Amino acid sequence: MALLFLLLAVPTSPGAAFDAWQYPNDHKVVNVREANSISSYKAMISEVHSFGVRTSKYTEKGLPILARQTSTPKPDRWLMLELRGDGHDEIMLAIRNDNLYIEAFANSSGKWHTFANIRNLIPRATILPFKDSYRGLVNGHANLGTLELGKETTLRALHELAVYKQSVGADTSCVSRALAIMAVTFCEATRLRPIQDYILPKWLSGGATIQKPLYVVRWSDMSCAVLVARQKKGRYNGPEAVKLKDELGMTSLNEVVGALSLILWPKDNSCDSGPITWPRA
Repeated sequence: MALLFLLLAVPTSPGAAFDAWQYPNDHKVVNVREANSISSYKAMISEVHSFGVRTSKYTEKGLPILARQTSTPKPDRWLMLELRGDGHDEIMLAIRNDNLYIEAFANSSGKWHTFANIRNLIPRATILPFKDSYRGLVNGHANLGTLELGKETTLRALHELAVYKQSVGADTSCVSRALAIMAVTFCEATRLRPIQDYILPKWLSGGATIQKPLYVVRWSDMSCAVLVARQKKGRYNGPEAVKLKDELGMTSLNEVVGALSLILWPKDNSCDSGPITWPRA
């Protein structure tokens, strides 16, 4: 059976029917178990990328700029990414259109869970005892390098989330780690080419790791570097450039552009180099 991608008007379980907080949205269904090739993993990433591009109005250096980030927990549009694994394992990830952050998940019974720092996002949701940052998920971005990535790891993480039921005093490290795996496998790999390149060759064999976790936390700086350079006639010499040169060895703007698949619109149009005058809402 081919890898399943569908754009649907209403979801299947989990979730049964969309609640008001979930609109507007795109709903995609992905069967991870049937992703039996490198090309099928690339197809999954392409679907998430297409969602981000759908609400993009601008490009720079051939790269789509995501929609302007809202100042509220609810974005202008959601991607409801329904993932199917082994047996009856199904989950739904609620992903923002303006930065591709995972803000909530539903287990196989359709019960929504969200994070401690956005507890008012979803009515009647279970509140997880950690925040939606990598510090909350794995005690800091550096620990992303300890995650083993690939198809089977993704399926195990999917299972952890599918069967998760919060109980008082229970260890939540498995579910937080599972969410980190989902974030890297689907979202970081969509934003950043090096992350996708780490995972692709080992999607089936497993054991992929992020060699430079700093790529993840410097996505905003990379995005700013490209937008600032547009204002400065191509110059790559601001505070963002200094960080990228020192920490990731990115000595040219072309290297930055080559690492990006999507550009993040800076919050409040603000970068370390100063305000961004383009794009404008």
